[in-house]
Amino acid sequence: MSPTSETSAPAAERLRLTVATTDSLSEIVVLDARGRYVDRGFGPKHTFELEPGIYRVKVLAGTEFQEKPVVLTGGSHDVQF
Repeated sequence: MSPTSETSAPAAERLRLTVATTDSLSEIVVLDARGRYVDRGFGPKHTFELEPGIYRVKVLAGTEFQEKPVVLTGGSHDVQF
């Protein structure tokens, strides 16, 4: 029997998404294109390491929220709320 060699798939590229808000108490939620939870952080500024793709970023402050679509393709991206 010959020895088998394991080859691991290359790690997916991670891109930086920096979200800045005006409220230091805001919650920042990242959802994927299907609306599934990916990650969260807290304001006023948080940086996420994400795979390339389409995301929705929600910022919740008290009972109000804002939402923006984000397409991560290459490099780093900044979103301001």
